[in-house]
Order: sequence, then C-alpha cells, then structure tokens
Amino acid sequence: MKSFKFFPDLQLCYQSFGKTGNTAFLSVLIEVLNKKGFHVDFDQTTHISLNNSERQVVCSPDGTKHKKIFLNDQVRFVTSIRNPYTRVLSLYLHITGGGKRKISDNWRRKLNINNDFYDFYGFLKILERIGVSNIDGHTFPISEFSFLSDADYTYVIRFEQFYKDVKYLIESFFGIDVEVHHKGVKTKSNARVDEFYTPNCIDLVRFIYEDDFKQLGYSVDIEDCQKLPNLKRKGVSLPAYYASVL
Repeated sequence: MKSFKFFPDLQLCYQSFGKTGNTAFLSVLIEVLNKKGFHVDFDQTTHISLNNSERQVVCSPDGTKHKKIFLNDQVRFVTSIRNPYTRVLSLYLHITGGGKRKISDNWRRKLNINNDFYDFYGFLKILERIGVSNIDGHTFPISEFSFLSDADYTYVIRFEQFYKDVKYLIESFFGIDVEVHHKGVKTKSNARVDEFYTPNCIDLVRFIYEDDFKQLGYSVDIEDCQKLPNLKRKGVSLPAYYASVL
C-alpha cells in the first residue's frame, strides 16, 4: 500500500521510507507546526492512502468522528530517497550495532532467522531470499512503493544533500528558517562503504534494487554512491496521475 503521513495544518503529505532521513524530516515538520501554533507530536499524524478523486476524506487521528476534507491539487506531496548502496548498508549497521553484533532480536524475528552472526553479504542474501518488497519500509524498493516511476511529487528530498534540501523545502513552502538536526540512529554508512562492499555485495545490491537504481536515477557504480541522483520529472503531478490512471 502506498500510504502517506498527512499533516492537514500544513497541507502536506509525506511518504516516508526507512533509512532516508525520514525521522529527521518528520521532526522538522513537527517544529514547523509548533512555530505555527499547532502543538502536535508524531502520534498525531494521520496515515492515508490516496483515492482516485479530487478530494480526500481523512479521519482525525484521535479516533473521533471528526473528518478533514482537502483537495489533492492544493496539497504538497513530498518523499525522500537514497542511494540503495548506502541505504541498505545503513540498515545493516543499525541492526548489528555497527556490524559488531548479531542481528537484533526484533529484526531476527522479522526476518525469521536463527541467532547466528551474519556478515553483510549474508544479510543481503537473506533479503534476496525473502524479497525486499516483503519486509517493511526499511527495505521496500522506493520505486515500487512510491509513484516516482510515473508522476512528479511536489518535492523529493535527496539524502545525499538532506540538510540542504530540507532547509530549502521548509523555507520555500512555509517561509520558516529551521535548523535540521540529526534524528534516529546515525550509522555513518557513507564512510564505511569500502569496508563492507565486496564485489559480491555490489552485484547483489544491484540485483535486489535494480529498479531503484533505474527509476530514481542513481548510478550503479559504487564509486558514485554519494552523488546526487538524476531523477527525471515525468511531466504529470501526482494528484493528476492518481485521479486519471488509478
């Protein structure tokens, strides 16, 4: 399901994917809401799935019967992306304490594996066997679970220049200057690519995330893993695409 976090007071929908800076961006949105006088927290965001209509009806997050209606073409649609090489390595480092420990209990249950130690290549083989589309938002191929292959979002945050993109987005959308602070687990995967990527690991990530490399505009060359993607616009807005095709 292609769902969004909806912030009605900001008229913004954000589609988040794990290990793309989503926790930090959501924290910035909460800060913007607070500065505008709306005191909310993460639990008060609403998850929605778009329908093929000009209007969306969204139930309030507190479980009451109050609903909000908004026009799709009046809402900003945002998502964040990241090079598959650093994204999947960041996940591995996150759940193994920087590659020093066994996979965490939570992820061991999620992957249905034993308590053995798995190196990075072993972890990638597990993802290949299960299928990255079958686990959760930390592994989902962004090209498959977003609309980026078919339509244009209002703004796409590129992890490779995350802080610059987020500051620009907030200033251009809301006229507010914010400090973008790191949130979540900082794995420093960008600095550890050479340490973990063998030729076999490179080939496996290219295979598992083939469509992400193609559709998001990232180079398959490991040497370019920190360069900005060449994400091409499709010429049709997300709401227009959704209403006309789905």
